[in-house]
Amino acid sequence: MVEGTISRETKQPKKKPITRTQLTPMISTALNQAGVLYVESQLSEIADILSPEVHIEMEKLDGPRVIILEVPEIVDLLSLHGVDGVIVVSEGGLSSA
Repeated sequence: MVEGTISRETKQPKKKPITRTQLTPMISTALNQAGVLYVESQLSEIADILSPEVHIEMEKLDGPRVIILEVPEIVDLLSLHGVDGVIVVSEGGLSSA
């Protein structure tokens, strides 16, 4: 079994980045203080947007490996900003509308 860690971090020049795990309770506290109602999935999406850098650390292997990461789709990101969007499949490929 391969041991490794994957973390999402904020972009902060000249400072140690804040991890997504550290950022999530900060966002939650700010939203609660402002009286903003939210659900956990929204909090998770906000943390993903604010922590765009992914760092992967894995033990060294002699052979090839496959890493699968799930990222939010563009329509999910747009919905955070109040834009309703759908993915339309055309003959030329995928596009957002």
